[in-house]
Amino acid sequence: MIAYRSRRLVVMLAAVAASGCGGRIDRNDPINTAPWELSEVEVYILSGQSNCVGVASPVENLTIAERSADSGYHVWETLGDPIESSTNAWVGGGPTRPMFGPELFFGKTMSGAGRNAALIKYAVSGAGLEARFLPQRNDLYPKLVAEVHRALEQIPLPYRIAGLVWVGSEADGGALESAQRWSQNFASFTSAFRGEFGSNVPVFFSRLGLFMVYDAPAALMACYLEQTQYANNCPNCWMTDVDDLSVVWNFPGSADGLHYDWASQRKLGTRLAESALFRPN
Repeated sequence: MIAYRSRRLVVMLAAVAASGCGGRIDRNDPINTAPWELSEVEVYILSGQSNCVGVASPVENLTIAERSADSGYHVWETLGDPIESSTNAWVGGGPTRPMFGPELFFGKTMSGAGRNAALIKYAVSGAGLEARFLPQRNDLYPKLVAEVHRALEQIPLPYRIAGLVWVGSEADGGALESAQRWSQNFASFTSAFRGEFGSNVPVFFSRLGLFMVYDAPAALMACYLEQTQYANNCPNCWMTDVDDLSVVWNFPGSADGLHYDWASQRKLGTRLAESALFRPN
């Protein structure tokens, strides 16, 4: 079933703007107060590793309009293990840190489509699916679930879980063994998630790009093919292609040809949202 929860209606939720990972964003919304639309909330959970975090995509490269606050959606963001940055509350849409991930334009696309979206983001740089997110590891998966429940408890309106969005697997594509097990591992991850939050929860994920630079290109190709096969066989799953996106090379701490630049993060977030908006019912 799809999860719902009814709570008392609250017209306004105030929260302190998030800081961390290099500072605070001035969004012309210093207390980050945003009203909730009085309608059912569509909740999307975003998770993965560094490209979900957003480590090489400066907000300062965006236009003023793109980095402005957007009251049309809400964000709950927790990054790192141990936690390096967290909003620790629901905040109005817009950048939460000096860097942004796919959540920014996912939210803006949903807002532009008139959807009352709430995004829960839990991501950890360098944390591969097989190494850390598998439920049987008892590592990051229970922390993800706990954070999702914590955020859901603070939504002041009826809601439904509208989708799980996975942006990651760069670590899995770095070794042939983990790459060849990607379908099996992702099935284990999504099955556990659906068991917790609803058997019909749609799953959206981005495929690794063939342009990414690895020491073991055979592993990248194996993971790429595994992801393609999974998308063709998994019910209620949609894959987003990224082969036309680009990575950074000379960005501090990210000069390895694996991390999306700011323009690619903008495209990725938009595409993932469009796959959710236009998927067949």
